Amino acid sequence: MERFTDSMFIDIYELAAMFDIRAQAARNMCHAKGFPARKIRGRWRVHKEKLQRWIDTEFGGKVIAVYGGRRG
Repeated sequence: MERFTDSMFIDIYELAAMFDIRAQAARNMCHAKGFPARKIRGRWRVHKEKLQRWIDTEFGGKVIAVYGGRRG
């Protein structure tokens, strides 16, 4: 069985920063069918590897995420 660690997941705010969107839009993404998010202890978490596979599947890998915070 795979052991999960915090470094394998991102939260709503990290997801929002990656896509340069507001936190509410990131929460809305988590509700979308097929999006790789789960609530863990009452908070949304997204598995990093599954997110990358979702991007590859949905967009052919042509999405450029913004790492390191919001642009401004």
